[in-house]
Amino acid sequence: QLDRALQDGFVPAQEKPLVSASKRKSGKSDADGVLVEGEQGLLTQMAGCCKPAPPDPIVGYTTQGHGVTIHRSDCPVILHLPDEKKARLLQASWGGQDSQVFAVDIELTAQDRPGLLKDVGEILAQEKINVVRVNTLSQHDSARMEFTLEVKDIDQLTRFLARAGHVRGMHTARRK
Repeated sequence: QLDRALQDGFVPAQEKPLVSASKRKSGKSDADGVLVEGEQGLLTQMAGCCKPAPPDPIVGYTTQGHGVTIHRSDCPVILHLPDEKKARLLQASWGGQDSQVFAVDIELTAQDRPGLLKDVGEILAQEKINVVRVNTLSQHDSARMEFTLEVKDIDQLTRFLARAGHVRGMHTARRK
């Protein structure tokens, strides 16, 4: 709150709209829809280690010079935080994020076969999910696929994982 008050006091009024407009253009999650200790609009960013998305339970971690990083409450980084750093944790919750998308990592393992990636791709297209990263590896008739997906919320991700789990030869479909 102190950082926000100081920023409001020192940033000229004509610069404020330019910053917020550029942040909103992307539509991607930069944590604008997160409330930290009940306050919205604080300098926040999503953690790359756990990639939280609504309605995951979340927590904020005060960084040095980079605002507040938003983690999933079950993130290993947060769970194994040294006692002396636990005072830097803040309550966080999801605010309104209607047009935002959130990057999540998933892993699929299946029996390798021709058309496997096409079948997964069709489900992604039907669910209107954008893929921003993919890594596949096939060895000994087994396929392992890792994706970073942009989803609107956990419901969309859950629906995709359930459908992917029913693809012929699929062993596991899970969030990382």
